[in-house]
Amino acid sequence: MIRGLYTSAMGMQNNEKRMEVISNNLANIDTTGYKKDTAVSTSFAEVMTEIINSDQDDNQNDVGKLSLGVGVDDVVTNYKQGSLVKTENPLDVAITNSELAFFAVEVPGANGAQEMYTRDGGFTVNSLGQLTTKDGYLVKGENGVITLNGSKVNINEDGSVIEDGSSVDKLLIKEFADSSRLNKQGNNLISNTGDTQTKPFSGQVVQGSLESSNVNSISEMVEMISVMRSYEANQKVLKSHDDTLQKAVNEVGRV
Repeated sequence: MIRGLYTSAMGMQNNEKRMEVISNNLANIDTTGYKKDTAVSTSFAEVMTEIINSDQDDNQNDVGKLSLGVGVDDVVTNYKQGSLVKTENPLDVAITNSELAFFAVEVPGANGAQEMYTRDGGFTVNSLGQLTTKDGYLVKGENGVITLNGSKVNINEDGSVIEDGSSVDKLLIKEFADSSRLNKQGNNLISNTGDTQTKPFSGQVVQGSLESSNVNSISEMVEMISVMRSYEANQKVLKSHDDTLQKAVNEVGRV
């Protein structure tokens, strides 16, 4: 009976975590270049229960296997490309035909600037003429931070930045070989583990467009309803076990 309480409680905790992930996906449905997360649930390893201090033969002490419920094993990011939305803004760029390619940006930190990556190509120019993201992170080129001073900017499919007909630099785009070694860091940023292998950029850069989130609102709402029903079912089972236990303590003990 106590085992049932713990199993139901673990099921409720699992659904709470799944609900957090789904809610975060829905909250970022309009975030440029956002990649949806999925909570992967797994059952805890079964353990063999035995009779303690039994006079029976050792080979007959096994009661059976005991399952302790399920929990969230990992949160996996889906890097599938979102649809492109035209903006006609020359500083808006999107990556297409390459799901694991990212724009490199310079993010300040306690130990100095750190290179991170984003699919959000909604760039702008700061007061110093430097190309930055919406959050103010400097956009990196192959020769360092990109600085613009002219009026007409063209960005080619390979990421080359042309200003007033003259080549300025080329967007630093990193394409990774393994998505499992990439980590979300918040603010629509991605970091790698340090040993993540890269490969030549195989996609194209599209100027005047932005990549939308790859979250499907309908499927997320359906998943949310399923999680809510599962949570409610575990809640009812938990209450049933609690009522039975209370009855056993208050009534059976009187007999």
